[in-house]
Amino acid sequence: MRLSFCAFLAIGVVLLGSGCTPKSAEAVAAATATTTTVGYDSTVDLAPGESLQLEKSTSNFTFLGVASDNRCPKGVNCIQAGAAVVRIGLPDGGVRELTVRAGEKTLPRFSVKDGLVQLLALNPYPEYENNIPEQDYRLRLKIMPAAAQ
Repeated sequence: MRLSFCAFLAIGVVLLGSGCTPKSAEAVAAATATTTTVGYDSTVDLAPGESLQLEKSTSNFTFLGVASDNRCPKGVNCIQAGAAVVRIGLPDGGVRELTVRAGEKTLPRFSVKDGLVQLLALNPYPEYENNIPEQDYRLRLKIMPAAAQ
């Protein structure tokens, strides 16, 4: 069977268009997420794409990744300490962005059912002329019961 150039081109366009829709970082993270179950009064490190489920609760969320990281690198004199923005996927499908400011004593946090999640750190800390691959980030969190709020 011999196909004309136009028929060959049409088949190619259909095949290429059928499975090549770009996915957002959130969709990729959600599709590859592993879930860790923890109780309150726990400290945990999450990699991008990892989810956290609270014991005896319906509360869960996913560390989707780092939207931006402009913290002043180690060994550099900066005018400002800078900040990083992390993205958290919520169970209702929403996304929450939290800002981690370098050197700030007030740590960002968000509420979950019957509890509170406090961001303790975003690691690794940037170094001069050393880009951090997305998969190397770790978000350190402390999970507290509602009474601790």
